[in-house]
Amino acid sequence: MNAQSLRPMKQHPRQRAARRKPPAARIKYAMLEALSELGDAEPAVLAESLNVPVQSVRKVSQRLIVSGLVRLSGDAVDDRLVITPNGKLVAESARKERRKRLERNSGATAAMDKEPSRRNPAP
Repeated sequence: MNAQSLRPMKQHPRQRAARRKPPAARIKYAMLEALSELGDAEPAVLAESLNVPVQSVRKVSQRLIVSGLVRLSGDAVDDRLVITPNGKLVAESARKERRKRLERNSGATAAMDKEPSRRNPAP
């Protein structure tokens, strides 16, 4: 064995970054869907339900506030996020897109299940 074979293989920087943190777009739409179901929630509750760090939820929530899809509740005590009517429309649209994608993908996998395997031909 030489020293070069013991070196870890280099990965493309985007591959490393993709594994480290979840994509913000997915979190954004998942947050909107969760808020449309809950009505309002604290960032910690959203982070727990989405299984992401609270920092990510806070960062994405700031973007959603700026875009007008979410607003902070009027309480000075807690920082609950409340979805706006425009946010509900975007959440519903995202939900429909996800359903279409799932149906399309499940149809593709069903077709693959019906197709005989080429690797292991039947005897």
